[in-house]
Amino acid sequence: MDKKISVLAIFCAIFLFSFFLNPFANAESSAGSSKPTLIWWAAVGDTVGSSPTVVNGVLYIGTYNGTVYAINAQNGKLVWSSSPGPGDDSTPVVANGVVYISSIGSGTVYALDAKTGVVVWSKQIMPSYLTAPTVVNGVVYVGTFNFGGIFALRASTGALLWNSTALDSDWGVAEWIAPHSGVDSQPTVVNGVVYFGSEDGLTYAFDASSRQMLWSINSTDGSVYSSPVVTAGVVYVTVCDFAGPGNEGSGLVYAIDASTGALIWNVTVAPLQNECPVVVGGVVYVSGFNGNVYALNAANGDQIWNYTAGNYVEYKSYVGEFMSSTPKVVSGVVYVDSMDENVYALNAAHGYLLWSYTVGGSIDSAPAVTDGIVYVGSENGNVYALSVSSASTSTPTSPTTTPSPTLTVTAVISVVVIISVSLLIYRKHRKTANLSK
Repeated sequence: MDKKISVLAIFCAIFLFSFFLNPFANAESSAGSSKPTLIWWAAVGDTVGSSPTVVNGVLYIGTYNGTVYAINAQNGKLVWSSSPGPGDDSTPVVANGVVYISSIGSGTVYALDAKTGVVVWSKQIMPSYLTAPTVVNGVVYVGTFNFGGIFALRASTGALLWNSTALDSDWGVAEWIAPHSGVDSQPTVVNGVVYFGSEDGLTYAFDASSRQMLWSINSTDGSVYSSPVVTAGVVYVTVCDFAGPGNEGSGLVYAIDASTGALIWNVTVAPLQNECPVVVGGVVYVSGFNGNVYALNAANGDQIWNYTAGNYVEYKSYVGEFMSSTPKVVSGVVYVDSMDENVYALNAAHGYLLWSYTVGGSIDSAPAVTDGIVYVGSENGNVYALSVSSASTSTPTSPTTTPSPTLTVTAVISVVVIISVSLLIYRKHRKTANLSK
């Protein structure tokens, strides 16, 4: 009986030894069952450059040919389409039953009835590239690139309230007081302050009521194309040090005191351009030209992890232009669209891949994530709805974690002890057997 026990102990020791040396040998792979399910896809007839916006069960999205679509978010059926004017449309913003959108080519802001698509009003700012609008407290804020400035319009009528110009007292002519170059940064409005970046490398804060500049901070090198993110009294913004096609330079992430404009920290990451930072749970997430998604400590900028999503999260689609995807973070998952035609889902805490899904066309806009569904617009002229409610959000596709030295030493010691005890039992059994003969 003792001999059987000792043999069983040895087999248990061998099993434990093999398990500790390869702790993930039987780990479940997220390939297969963890993939999202395609609920529907809808053809919109032209390249989709805007990010989708989902409000009250309806998805709104713009296309390069100037057509805006409203689609049932549950089944993909067309609710309405509207072509208010020519030119690439920005990401729609929906507020109080109205869809606000910038026509980039014509330099016009449109307000459409959210139920019918009928034009409520339109306002041409100037023949200039416009940023996507921001709507707060009955005011529409939009930036202009060619002439550089922020314009504030009344949301109900489109009437101009103010812009960032002033009459120069010395020369008696209109002068841009800020910024001194183009604005490609969608304004962010928090607590009555308008934050935006400029190609001149500065990030600005304007008082929305007095229309006075509160502060500006120079990023030294590069341009600020991204929309600032303001949370817990800190402004987070990305800076593009772009040297030209084929020489993307580097990118920086800045953390700025929202009240004073004082620099808190900055760090250099991958080359960046239009990627907006996303701040969730004390972590800053941002994607770059080199295909990396970064997670940074929001307090000090220290890197927590980075992950390379396919070939590129952002890549040069044609000479002189780059496309980007701002991450979306929902329920512990980072969703990133890529120009390699994939949607990626990463574990937000550790950065490993949960799943990826190929839609069949390059994606140069951020996804929308609502009620367990990821919505994606593609350059192939289609919009996709992926259900992720049943997809795994905890198991890495290919585990890369290795056993720690402490764990390995503990395993070896445990094996040695078990084998030693087994041998002592076996020897005692033999000695007892010999004495009884």
